[in-house]
Amino acid sequence: MRKKVGIALSGGGGRGFAHIGALKVLIDNEVPIDLIAGTSAGSIVGAAIAAGVTPKELEGLAAKLRYSMVVAPTVSRYGLLSNYRLGKFVRNEFGVADFRDLKIPLFVTAYDLIKNEGVILSSGDVAKAVRASSAVPRLFTPVRIDGKMLIDGGTFSPLPAKTAREMGADIVIGVDLTACGATFPKPPRSSLGILVRSSLSILKTASTGQHIDADVVISPVVAEFSMFNISSFREVIERGEAAARGQLGAIKALLADAD
Repeated sequence: MRKKVGIALSGGGGRGFAHIGALKVLIDNEVPIDLIAGTSAGSIVGAAIAAGVTPKELEGLAAKLRYSMVVAPTVSRYGLLSNYRLGKFVRNEFGVADFRDLKIPLFVTAYDLIKNEGVILSSGDVAKAVRASSAVPRLFTPVRIDGKMLIDGGTFSPLPAKTAREMGADIVIGVDLTACGATFPKPPRSSLGILVRSSLSILKTASTGQHIDADVVISPVVAEFSMFNISSFREVIERGEAAARGQLGAIKALLADAD
């Protein structure tokens, strides 16, 4: 019997477009995808692929994406913005409502502020799970699900390779958009800039530490792209493709050994 292959998709904000390129290469080269674990941006792309949306179709969605389609201002002590529009986007564009409707099993990571522990979402409302996993602390308001107060899954699992393994994958292929770190041409101009840079440094260290749970890690070179930049999506997608092609030999060898 063929071994089960799991894909672990990291967070990364606007860098998440690189997931599209990486998955395009894997799918075009007939790498099986038996389950997907996604964090933050990875949960969005993971939900799309699990729903049956193709990488080419995702490129089309990326071309028309605007921040106003996925975020909205809010009045809350918990965050500056709400991502309730992201939920509408997922429902409308991916065509699924419940995890049971997905073509590929999906496991979405988030962090519960009440119990101070990571959670894995795999049932119920897909869009709400994606919103929770993408609720960056202080920027977005938390999302409440079943009594839990949830924020970005990257808080405890920036690269959910261990989640993919625990959910049944024999082989785990990770796509990590934070391991490359970040480069900035100028010093930070505000406290938000300092927060972003320090957070990226922490994420780099944390995600790299989770590579041990993956058999192969695809790490696109996207250090110069801001996590808030969605206008460079085509180049970011290409970076994802290039990184995946670079690991195809290792992936195919791994699959051959598993037969």
